[in-house]
Amino acid sequence: MKPEKILEFIHYVEALKDELRHSWTSKDRHESVAEHCWRMSIMAITLAPKLEKKIDLGKVLEMVAIHDLGEIVAGDVPAFDEKGKQEQQKIEKESMQKLKSQFPEITKLWEEAEELKTLEAKFVKALDKLEVRIQHNESKINRWNDIEFPRSQYVADEWCE
Repeated sequence: MKPEKILEFIHYVEALKDELRHSWTSKDRHESVAEHCWRMSIMAITLAPKLEKKIDLGKVLEMVAIHDLGEIVAGDVPAFDEKGKQEQQKIEKESMQKLKSQFPEITKLWEEAEELKTLEAKFVKALDKLEVRIQHNESKINRWNDIEFPRSQYVADEWCE
């Protein structure tokens, strides 16, 4: 990749710093997508050595860094908004396809993460679900909406185990 393309890409992904998520921090402000990805990377570094099966931590960290790039265009949609989530996923795929010609190695990683066929991709998915659950429980309870109380009991259990 040419240096000017790298700089162009770095500028493009800066938008994740401003893309706010549904989640609130313990200091009572909206979390950004970039902050979510950063904490997932810390979780990957600390949890990977505890896994029974060996994984490629470098690949995991790369996937963590790019797994939400589609949200630059699609935005963040809460998991409980099923209709919005379907539309978001469609837009994310379209936006990643647009990046494919310029950044094939990045879109290849994103596709691997989406397909959930490798241990690394499954670990990233689990980290994603677990980080959201942790962040949600760190937020002030008055930030929870009615649908979140029952969901907090079971959401992402299959990944959080």
